[in-house]
Amino acid sequence: MKVHSIKNNKNTPINFVALKVAQVNSIKSYTGDVFIYTLQKDKDTEFCQKLMQDLLKADEKRMPISAPAVKNFIKNAISSVQDADSSVIALKDNLPFGFFSVKTFNNDNVHLSYITTWRTPDLKKVKHGGSMLMNYLLKKFQNKKQINLTPAFNSDLFYYKFGFDYEDEYEAINMFISSNDIKHQLNKMSENFNYKDICDGKETDLLDIVKL
Repeated sequence: MKVHSIKNNKNTPINFVALKVAQVNSIKSYTGDVFIYTLQKDKDTEFCQKLMQDLLKADEKRMPISAPAVKNFIKNAISSVQDADSSVIALKDNLPFGFFSVKTFNNDNVHLSYITTWRTPDLKKVKHGGSMLMNYLLKKFQNKKQINLTPAFNSDLFYYKFGFDYEDEYEAINMFISSNDIKHQLNKMSENFNYKDICDGKETDLLDIVKL
């Protein structure tokens, strides 16, 4: 279902605006292009609320949303846009399937607050969707000293695949990847993905393209 316009108290349509920043596809198993858009906290609040509602109403076949921990994670992830320094949404065939948000500290360190993917409303899983989001994350922050995160739902194996490791092997709580390792991972990913930055700076009204 297409997102409908929402009006504010002055009956002025609220536009859901984002910037298209990257195009990614798989080299070995080409299944079409994925486009990544940055969300803007001052303009995309209503869209994020719509997206959250859509995910929280999802069928069990699409997402195990009946699990309280999953539901809470989705709420916190989408809500994090308001406090994030950068947040993006990934679309394939105009269907949103993935999201991440980050915070930056001292211009050197980046904390990946949330990253998540889900099946589209037609119950399709975007192949390598998480990897494509990670490709953009590493590309965008490759010049930072490090990226760190706290893995959720025993997802550490996913991050290991991209060169992340535990800061303290005895506590096994926070994971990180350094600048040198980021560049190494990007070289490896270039063998599997075609990646292109989109730098035209044009704003896109998500109402015109996104289907929920």
